[in-house]
Amino acid sequence: MKNKTNVTVGSGDNEAEVSLRKSRLAKRVMIKYSNRKGFELVVPARISMKHALNFLYKKEDWVLEKNALLKKRSRRIFAHGEQVPILGELYTINYSVALRGITRIDGNQLLIFGLEEHIPRKTKQFLVKLAKEKISSWAASHASRLEVRFNRIGIRDTTTRWGSCSHSGNLSFSWRLVMAPESVLEYVVVHELAHLLEMNHSKKFWEVVASIFPNYKKARGWLKANGGDLHYYG
Repeated sequence: MKNKTNVTVGSGDNEAEVSLRKSRLAKRVMIKYSNRKGFELVVPARISMKHALNFLYKKEDWVLEKNALLKKRSRRIFAHGEQVPILGELYTINYSVALRGITRIDGNQLLIFGLEEHIPRKTKQFLVKLAKEKISSWAASHASRLEVRFNRIGIRDTTTRWGSCSHSGNLSFSWRLVMAPESVLEYVVVHELAHLLEMNHSKKFWEVVASIFPNYKKARGWLKANGGDLHYYG
């Protein structure tokens, strides 16, 4: 079996492509899905192509069911008249060539000026900037309460993690968190700061999180239930 190849399952309107990838680290055959890579069949190095394909075909119904669900979720582009969630509230993008000034919120609208083809870029720029401001504010406040220091904050468009904390104290967050309720954004910041004290997910780690954010289970639950939808914007 080559290191990586593709297999198509299903037919007609519901056809899905699955990439097969050999992994020295994998201990068992498994099917994964991510917005960036799509469907992926991860195969331990010692497993044959025949065994891997048999596993895939046994799981074909699951792949096609999820694929059909994903097709129902159309990408929500940033365009005039479309709605975008900002800190958990919906705002309508309002573009006008007559508008002047920076991209800004006015009532329940997100006002954008300039050229119409720049709406997607300017909307994302506004959201990234707001995410950086909110995250930086929460990080400074809660780092002080936890008596920890972080190095720097990075804002990225990650697909597998909402946030991360390196051993050198660098924090990284997905800008898409700014579309979630503010309490969810705050929780992720606290979560990553807690890793500066406990670089694990032990009981002690969650006690640190709870000391700052007692209602973390609700925010965590929101992300698990709704976080995937945030990747369909833009």
